[in-house]
Amino acid sequence: MPLTLKETRAISGLSDVLYDFLPGSGNSSWKGHVNFASVSAKVGLAEFWQGGSKKPAINSLLSQTLQRKRGSFENLILEVVRGGIAYREKQGKPITTAEIDALNGHVYEIGFKFPDLWDKQFRDSLRQTTAQRAQENVRRADAEEQTRRASTFVVPDAISSLLRTEYLSSVIAQCALVSLQLFDF
Repeated sequence: MPLTLKETRAISGLSDVLYDFLPGSGNSSWKGHVNFASVSAKVGLAEFWQGGSKKPAINSLLSQTLQRKRGSFENLILEVVRGGIAYREKQGKPITTAEIDALNGHVYEIGFKFPDLWDKQFRDSLRQTTAQRAQENVRRADAEEQTRRASTFVVPDAISSLLRTEYLSSVIAQCALVSLQLFDF
C-alpha cells in the first residue's frame, strides 16, 4: 500500500533527523562497525537498505519498512537510536533532547508513539554527559544509603546485652504465663 502524503512528508523530516545518528556506510573489514546498513540487517530489513547517497537511502529504508513491514518500524527506529547514542558519544556530539523531540514528532505524525523514546528518564539523561550522569547516580546512591541508615533502628549495646540476659528471659516467660491465665488458656 502506498504511503499517504502525510506519511511521506513525515518520513522526509524523520530522515533529516536521523541523518547524523549513524554513518551510511563503512569498511566491511571494520569489526563491530555500526551504520545504517548493519542496523537494517540486525532488525531483518537489510533488503530495504539501498546504499549510495545517504539521505535518499534513509528515506527509502523508512518508506519501504512502512510499506512492506510496518510492524518492524519501531524496532528499526529504536535500533538506529541505540546505535546513534554510542556513535554520537564517541564523536563527541551526543544526541540531544531536541533531536529526540523532533524524531518523536515525526514518528507521531506517521501514527506511532514509541514509549522508550518518550521515557522521561531517558530524555532527561540526554541533558547530561555520561560523566555527569554517573556522578549524579553516585550522589543519588549516597543519599539513599544515608536515608536507609537514618531510618534503621540501632539498639544500644547496653540494651542489647540486657536482652540476652536470663533475667529478661524469665520476665518474658512470666508475662506469657500471666497472659495465658488471663485469657483462660
